[in-house]
Amino acid sequence: MKMKVISSIRLALLLLVLCCAPVATSHAQLTRLSDLNFGTVFPGVSKSVMPSSSNAAGFKFPILLLTLGITINAPSQLVRSGGTETLNVSYGPQYGTFISGNADRGATPSGTFNPAGGSVIGLGLFLLATMHVYIGGQVNPTSTQAAGTYTGVLTITVAAL
Repeated sequence: MKMKVISSIRLALLLLVLCCAPVATSHAQLTRLSDLNFGTVFPGVSKSVMPSSSNAAGFKFPILLLTLGITINAPSQLVRSGGTETLNVSYGPQYGTFISGNADRGATPSGTFNPAGGSVIGLGLFLLATMHVYIGGQVNPTSTQAAGTYTGVLTITVAAL
């Protein structure tokens, strides 16, 4: 009986320490899991990649105890390697998901967002979790789209609020 009381006190002290911990992390590492890859695209035919697809961009980062803000800057155009031609990319709320915990991209999302350039996501309080972010999109080639490999830069910034 006495041991249970001591355990309860220790648990209460641990919860007190966690609740009073600073709202920040010590340089959380953002890890890229995968790049957004549209595969083979044909002129004049739009192609979508959903966030649950293995072709979606994927990132993860650990969180201890904080309220997060995530800023996404996704390109509206891709540029052909070795050329100047561009390929339009569009996004919507169906193309961005985040999942709290150690779940894969097929799990039920904790939330969705639009990855269009400059999107800011404010996330509530999370405790001892891994956050996964998955981003898809749609390319919209013209009927005269030049063949080649098109690339762009997607930037994610994670900060404590």
